[in-house]
Amino acid sequence: MIRLDVGCGDQRREGFEGIDKHDFSASYPDGRFQVHDIKDPLPYDDESIDEIWCHHVFEHLTHRHPDRDMDYLIWVMNEFHRVLKTGSRAHLIVPWVDHPNAWRHPTHYRYFNQWSFEFWWYSVDKMAGEIATTERHGRWGMERNRIEDNCHIYAIMVRLAEWP
Repeated sequence: MIRLDVGCGDQRREGFEGIDKHDFSASYPDGRFQVHDIKDPLPYDDESIDEIWCHHVFEHLTHRHPDRDMDYLIWVMNEFHRVLKTGSRAHLIVPWVDHPNAWRHPTHYRYFNQWSFEFWWYSVDKMAGEIATTERHGRWGMERNRIEDNCHIYAIMVRLAEWP
């Protein structure tokens, strides 16, 4: 079982493998950490990851991917979908736009509210044209999407099977 903590810094979740663009390997003598920038494809095979934890990463993504002509957040969600096994979950935590901490850090480029992750939620009434024009692929179910502790948005997205 591979569980991945994306952007873990020096506080990787128990039982997870960590990746971060900064070298925190000294914090992990067990070797379950690698330096990796998520602007590049994740170094995992398709459908090889059982769970993803991504805590306070998305707000730091600029709007355009630095190397691709597309939205950076869509790129990362596409990568999460690619590596997750069907039925597996991505736990996504970001600052809530109405909390002062969302605005405090100069590298917060994105702001999220309780509807932000519904963009990826698949439902039969979504138009194929919307999906095609946003460059996203893959289907996501939504297990949870709410404001937590009056400070964060916590979404749990479930990787569904590919488009029929």
